[in-house]
Amino acid sequence: MQHEADKRWWPRVQHRAETWYGTREEAEAAERAAIGSEDPLYNRTDENGANRAPQGEQNPNARAKASRAALSALEADFRAGRFHRHRFLPTPVELGRRYGSAARDVLAALNDLERKGLVKRVSSNRYVPTQPGKPVEETARGLMLQEVMTSLGPGPFSRKDIRALTGRSSFVVDLYVTDLVAEGRLKVVNRPTSAPGKRGATHYVVPAHELAAAGAAQPKGVVLYGPPASGKDTVTTALAELSPRYAQFARLKVGTGKSAGYRMGTAEQLRELDAAGSVIYANSRYGNTYVIDAPGLDAAFEAGVPVVHLGQIDGIRAVVDGYPADWSLVLLWCPREITEQRSAGRGDSDTTARLAAWDATREDLDAHPGMVWDLTVDTTASAPHDAARLIDHLLAQRAGAATA
Repeated sequence: MQHEADKRWWPRVQHRAETWYGTREEAEAAERAAIGSEDPLYNRTDENGANRAPQGEQNPNARAKASRAALSALEADFRAGRFHRHRFLPTPVELGRRYGSAARDVLAALNDLERKGLVKRVSSNRYVPTQPGKPVEETARGLMLQEVMTSLGPGPFSRKDIRALTGRSSFVVDLYVTDLVAEGRLKVVNRPTSAPGKRGATHYVVPAHELAAAGAAQPKGVVLYGPPASGKDTVTTALAELSPRYAQFARLKVGTGKSAGYRMGTAEQLRELDAAGSVIYANSRYGNTYVIDAPGLDAAFEAGVPVVHLGQIDGIRAVVDGYPADWSLVLLWCPREITEQRSAGRGDSDTTARLAAWDATREDLDAHPGMVWDLTVDTTASAPHDAARLIDHLLAQRAGAATA
């Protein structure tokens, strides 16, 4: 609205209402009647349409003096440190309301503060305080990152999300994000897509060291990796008995067969998640597609400590890189013959496929010799409850180390 930007009296507005009339003549007649009965303080015409000096502007010297006083108060408050040095300044319109001045006068005052080296304009109407010893652009990038962390959390989020949050142009966001990635303060995550040959959408996450520097605590999660029948289900059940905060993460399953422990979904749901950039990892096995999705993990972390079952190291890396959390990586292991015995013992109809998956897990481990595990458990030597206590103790140790 034009008045909001260029009228000194706008900050004094307490209420605004609009009434529509059938014709211009009817609207003008109603306006004249309102002027005659209400005598608006800043109106420039009387009820007969004749020009007059508004009551609020009958003393231009007094008006200018009041405006200068308000803007002096703005500078004084700024120098006194009443504006947070790690936040963007309010917009000129918001400052105008606070100090009783028109937005254009506030904008002029901010430009004057910029000439004095106290603030820096970073977009059409957004300013940041300068910080001693830091380049202005570094300060602006840091403020944007803090604003993102406060509102969007550790991620993943896209450049579009940042633009929508901050109101900054694509040029400014692209420039700052590129620099933040180069500085290691943002990490690139290429979300996978289920469409063959297509690259996933580029998203970003805030690395653990940046979150720690900002004093943000990361949620805790557990990844259990191992071949079929290595004990992922039984260890997770033991964890839940040990503490109700543990719960198996129910992956989205698109296909047929066993539904227990999964959220059964459709191909259309998977396409929608793909389009939204919310697929963190997807793999196909036993004729089905298994999906770890960001909305599902969001809900799981809100409920407690999710326990994610995975059989692929690429999947672990996708989860660790694509969803910021304090992930504890646990390798559960058993020999091939034990997988065969356990699969037959629980009545699996696809034991042959389970053994093929065991072989694939062995090859996966051999192909990633540098993979680091926080805990390795031989489930032929440790009972499920013993393994659960080891995992719970691991998380307690990590929490203590993070606090220290």
